[in-house]
Parts: sequence; structure tokens; C-alpha cells
Amino acid sequence: MKKLLSLLFFALCTAVAFAQNVNPYVFDLNSLPSSNEQKTISFNKATRTFTVSGKEGSIGFWPNVGFDISAYNVVRIKYKVPGDYGFQFSMDYEGDEISWFDETTYCPSYLTEMVIPLKPGQRKINGFYLTPSWNIDSMKFTVESVTFERVANPVKTDIHASNEAPVIDTASSGKFDDKITAWDFVQTLGPGYQYQSFCFNEISLDFGMDIYHPWGDPKATKEFIDFVKAKGFTTLRLPFNPGNHFVDDKHTVDPRFIKELKQVADWALEDGMNVILCGFFWPRQLEEAYNPDRVRYEGIVVNEKYQKQGEEFLRDVWKQIATAFNNSYDERLIFETLNECGDDLHPEHNHKPQEDCPVCKKDFGIINRYNQVILDTIRATGGNNAKRFVMVEGYGGAVETLCSKSFKLPKDKAKNKLIPTFHSYLMGVIGEEDIKMFYSSGVKKAVSKTFELLDKAYFSKHIPAYISEMGTLRATHVLEKINFINDFMAEVNKKGRSCGTVHHFDASPMGFRYYSRKTMEWEQSEYLDTYIYAAQGKKFPLSEDFIKKNEVKVQSIVGKNLLKAPVQIKDFDNSASINPDILIHSVPAKYKLEINVEKLAADSILQLGFADWEEKWRDFLKEKNVTVKGGSIKDGWCILVKDQIVTLTVDEALAAELESAKGIFLNGQNVIIKSVRVVE
Repeated sequence: MKKLLSLLFFALCTAVAFAQNVNPYVFDLNSLPSSNEQKTISFNKATRTFTVSGKEGSIGFWPNVGFDISAYNVVRIKYKVPGDYGFQFSMDYEGDEISWFDETTYCPSYLTEMVIPLKPGQRKINGFYLTPSWNIDSMKFTVESVTFERVANPVKTDIHASNEAPVIDTASSGKFDDKITAWDFVQTLGPGYQYQSFCFNEISLDFGMDIYHPWGDPKATKEFIDFVKAKGFTTLRLPFNPGNHFVDDKHTVDPRFIKELKQVADWALEDGMNVILCGFFWPRQLEEAYNPDRVRYEGIVVNEKYQKQGEEFLRDVWKQIATAFNNSYDERLIFETLNECGDDLHPEHNHKPQEDCPVCKKDFGIINRYNQVILDTIRATGGNNAKRFVMVEGYGGAVETLCSKSFKLPKDKAKNKLIPTFHSYLMGVIGEEDIKMFYSSGVKKAVSKTFELLDKAYFSKHIPAYISEMGTLRATHVLEKINFINDFMAEVNKKGRSCGTVHHFDASPMGFRYYSRKTMEWEQSEYLDTYIYAAQGKKFPLSEDFIKKNEVKVQSIVGKNLLKAPVQIKDFDNSASINPDILIHSVPAKYKLEINVEKLAADSILQLGFADWEEKWRDFLKEKNVTVKGGSIKDGWCILVKDQIVTLTVDEALAAELESAKGIFLNGQNVIIKSVRVVE
């Protein structure tokens, strides 16, 4: 044993001596060009300052013969960043198998030195380069030195290292309106604004505490919160995701993260706004890429396999949040339990549970238990949190699950302090595949159905409901979404209801961005003003010039082929589809569908159907007042084709259903569908 220890000690000493005998190589920064080809990054050699003036491009050093790194095991970069965003340092390894993400390291704004281990087995680099961080097109940073070294212990700088003390609200008492009920309180919240930058969670690059810019939002400032308040918003929703900020396996959240959250909340409250703190717990531990550091990226799964650790997670996290926000905060600070938590291990029903599914039944019980754990944890911290308003979300954040008989509000020691909440994106949320350009009859039906469910489940029982996320995408025609938002908010404000809303915002021009990061000016201001006015029970006056300028004129599709190409179907093995959106404002109130077909056999069959706005399948031939020419009805649901042209009548009621459908489909047997046309 002594001999083995002696050998280990000798090996260690040899490694240290070897490391000490390799002289560091200090790169000559003067070898860098004064700017990149795109002229988006310039380098001042005298001050060693990089100035970024555009998103595209990088600046770096690529010697003709590469650079031998075999004698070194780390590169050390010393730098200074005067602003809120760091930069990216990339090693262009000679080996092609190394991805950009593996060769790139983010140098955070709050550090001045990064030690980056070189990839084992790599003997040469083609060069190295620096780029501005994601979504940053204007910044400066100074690089003092880039040094290649051999060290005894090549460990990457821990950008999460912190010796900060836990954040604790030390106030022994504080103001609080004990008399106001949840029903009355919700009606005071007014128009809401969602600021989502505390949700960022990314494995491809670790940004440490620089959590804002990767999703495109600037770091919050007092001026930004003032900007939101001045527009007319009176409630700020702050969903927070502690993932990537856990410092141990006990779910201890980096105190710096909580301090940042607390600062933004304080600014809003100082402006007289209300603040909603919402637990946004993305279960990244289920993704393979996150497994090496799964503790740091843990989240919530609504599944019995994860229930025990899910409850522990929620107790740990919410205890820290509730401890940091207590007696210093009156009733204007609100907690919201969850954010669209679903069962990622049951993907067929994830976020859309079915009442008759055994797994979903268990999942409803689990989400109910999660909410109870969160509420009990909040109340246990005492003080103002013993009576604070708590918004409670159902399975997946949908109104249908919130109003399900399987969903139960948690038991609460405080009286009239719970507020059921859900999300509503009836005009689309995902992007191009989901966006609705028009306020269709289907959306109108969905609005009515939403509030019918709420009336039955909550309002009729004098229980309020809150829509903590809603809104419309930028790309939707502005007058269409103005019409939608007026109708939607009219339902929110209807007598006998206590309801409120938060409009979702993000940094994407294709998504929900309604302000310019550079100029800090609002975009599509008339739409936002319409929402803000409507949230206060008023109607924003649009100018005639605005209405005329933004009026949407849709060309008629009567007589035009609705298919991109003919579709051959042998035995219900293929289908032609029509996007229902093309029927909005482009067809008469009632019409005929004229289908040009080629028979491939004597028993050629044609089937038409659609998924309605509730995603239920419906056969054309089972709808009222549908008549067929050019074929005969077979078995009550399909057409035995006789002629080349098959015609179906569509009355006003069916036309409205088709306009609001999720999809229209044509299938069959031994037939080629050449064209589908709307005719009068």
C-alpha cells in the first residue's frame, strides 16, 4: 500500500513539474485584424477593445499552418465587459468532429477571466475567434490577453460559483389589505404585461447569470419597467425558471438569481403595479443532452414516476421564493403555482388529458397534489404569505383542464385567497403552422366556449378566474386582432364575472414582440391601446385613416383550384388536404364544392371530412342539407363516384363550420383527385 501511494505521489509530482516546465504562450493580439469582413466588429489595437455594431460575423485569428496546442491543456482569456452582456470565445479545432457548441465558451459579463480546458486528443487548432453573444448587435468588450498554458489541474472556470448568502425577507411585519377577497381583487389588476426573460434555460451554451439576452430581451432596468407602466399596463407577470441556477442537489437556487427577480419585482411595485411571480419549471432533465448536469436543469413532470421528487422539488424551490418575498410585500405581490406543467412521459395526451384515460386520471391527481404542496409551503412561511393571493393553474394550463371535474383547488387555511388561472391563445401561439391571420367564426366559437366553461365551473360559484397568458401574434392582420381583442375582453368584463388578463410578450418579430429593443418605442400601438382600454372596460377610438390603411381585402377563391397538385389514392392510404383559413372572407355565405376526379376502377370511392374547431372528426355527408351530384351516397359516409365531376352543396351553417375547422380532408379508394373548387 505504501509503495502504491509513493507511486501515485511521484506521478502527481511529475505532472506538476511537467506543467511548470512548459512556458505559457501569450498570443499577440496585434495579429488580429482591425475589423471583420462584414464590418460588424472592429478591434482597436491600442486599447484592445472590440466594438460590435451588427449581429452577423466574428473576428479572429487563423494562421496559414494552424497552431500546435499539443504542449498545452488550457487557454486563459482575461477581459473586461462594461455592459450587461458577455461574448463568445471559440476554438476552431482541426478535428471536424467537434461541434460549434463544444468548441465555444461564453465569457460572462460579471467575470474578468475564463480558464477553458482544451479538448483532449486535439493537437492543433486552425485558429480562434470571438463573436458577440446571441441577439446582441451593439456592445463593447476589452480582451487583455489570450494565453495557452499547461496547468496541473485543467478545470473550466465555474461561472455559477457564488458565495452569496440566501435571500431572506427579514421584515417582521408589513402592510396588507386583509379585507379584500379574491373576487374583488382580480377586478383591480387591469391590463397585464408578461416579461419572460427569467425563463431562459439553455444547455447548448451556459450563459451563467447573463440570462436575458439569449431570448432577445434586453436586461430589465428601472427605465424599462417605467416604459411598460407608462403605456398603461398595471400588472407585471414574471414567470421564473430556476433551472440552470441550482447550486446543489437540494435545489438551492443561486441567490443572485433570486436577487435579480426581486429587483425587477421591486421596480414594478414601486411604480404602483401588481406583480405575479409564476413557477415555470421546464423538465429539461428528461432530455439526453442535459443528463450530465441533470441536477442543475431539473424541472417538473406530472407523472407518478416523478411525483415524489417533484413534490420535493416544489417544496424546496417555493420555500426559497416565499422566504425571499414575504412581509415586505403587500397584497399586490401574487404567487402563481405552475406554468403549463404536463406529462412529458405520456406524450399522446400531454397538455390535453383525456378523462377516460387511466394515466390522465392519475395525472390529474398529481397536479392537484403539486398545487397543494406549493400552497402549503407558501402558507408555512407565515407573515403576509399566510394570507397572500395565490393563483392556481390546472393541468397544462388549459381552460378545459381547469374546468374539469378532475381538477381540484387546493385546501387553503386562508379564506377567499385562491384564484384559478389558465392560458388562452385562441389566435395562435406556436408560429407559422398555428398562426391565425383572421378572426374567424371558429375563434369566436372558442371564445364563447371558454367563458361558458368558466361560468359553469367558477363564476356562477362566485370564484374568480384569471388568464395569466393570452394575446395575438404580430403577423396577424392588425384589424382582425383588434376585433378579436375587443370581443374577448368584452367577455372578460361581462357582468357577473371576475376575470383579468396578462398579454404575452416576447422578443421575436414573428412572435409577440410589440416594441423595438433599440428605440424603446411601441409597435402596433393601436392594437396595444385597444387591449389596455378594453381591460379597463373602455373602447379605444381608432382613426378612420388607420382603419382604411389596415383594411384587409381578401381575393375571392371562387373557381380556383384549392389543391397544389393531384392526389392519387388507392385504398384510403393517402389524402388531399385543404387549409380552412383560405375560406375566410374569400367565399360566398353558401356555395358548392366541385371535385374533379379520375376513376381508377368501377368501385372508385370518395370521402370528405373535417376536424372541427374542437378537433372532432366530422363526415361531410352526415352534415345537414348536404346533397351530392356525380355520385351516390354509400354507407352514409362516402360517395361511390359515377362522373368526372362530383359536386357537394355547402349551406351557411356548414360553411361557418368549415371556416373554423382545424383541417379539411379528402380520401378514398381507386381515385385520383385532380382539383377541388368553390363554385357558386
